[in-house]
Amino acid sequence: MSGEIWYTLDSGSMLLTNRSEITVNDRAMDSSKQAQRAVIQFLLAEGVSGTDIYSRMKNVYGTECMSRTAVFRWYSDFRHGRVITADIPRPVQAHVVITQESIAAVNSLVRENRRITTREIADSLSVSKGTVDTIIHEHLQYSKVCAQWVPKHLTEDQKCLRMGVCFQHLLCYRTEGNNFLSWIVACDETWCHFFDPATKQMSMEWRHSGSPRPKKTRSSIRAGKVMLTCFFDENGPLMLEWLETGGTINANRFCDTLHKLKTAIKNRRRGLLSKGVILLQDNAVLMWQKFAKI
Repeated sequence: MSGEIWYTLDSGSMLLTNRSEITVNDRAMDSSKQAQRAVIQFLLAEGVSGTDIYSRMKNVYGTECMSRTAVFRWYSDFRHGRVITADIPRPVQAHVVITQESIAAVNSLVRENRRITTREIADSLSVSKGTVDTIIHEHLQYSKVCAQWVPKHLTEDQKCLRMGVCFQHLLCYRTEGNNFLSWIVACDETWCHFFDPATKQMSMEWRHSGSPRPKKTRSSIRAGKVMLTCFFDENGPLMLEWLETGGTINANRFCDTLHKLKTAIKNRRRGLLSKGVILLQDNAVLMWQKFAKI
């Protein structure tokens, strides 16, 4: 019976089904990419056009059919003389099995140069960049982080002194409670650039998730930026002072700044001077501290 097929059910009844409605699973047909490429090659030899080939394959394979672009690409390749249906291996992307030796080699290169790139590792070991990414992130558990900016590297004596001052503040807070916080006036300096400074990506290094972040001191004063000194307490800013061009911050300059701060506190925080002010300056130089006590 043309265009139709009969199936016998368990009950002995007959079921008439249209041939075009039979799915790939019903026919147990091979829907692999290589099998579909062979179909394209066969239909091309029969003189079927690319549009008709895609339409017929779509009806047969359904959702597992190759995309229209892939069908026409293989149609063109076979038309121009290609014979094999398998993928041609590319020498530059040879399959590399990740072994303990390759993991150890990547780890050694990273430990020698924390700023090495994955492309440099791939070129050095003659492997693909994807293989290096898999080894670094999944096997070695490395991630690249930026250096953390710090005002300066402190000596052991400076660290002990800072810890002692912090301990005294904790004792005062235990005694006075939240009122102690109202006595603190913090001071900080920052460089305001006339342009956006360069990013920190060049200082990124490979580190484990639990490793400490690298530290990097701030660069020296350059042209194109000006220093801003800001004094503030829990209620907001008290005074902003810009460093004039060509000026330097020394002991005398800092004493003048403290006199201006005293006037600002009188005008904006009445009664605070009588209670006592704790000046918190994170990176004050020793000679500034000496003059500030006078």
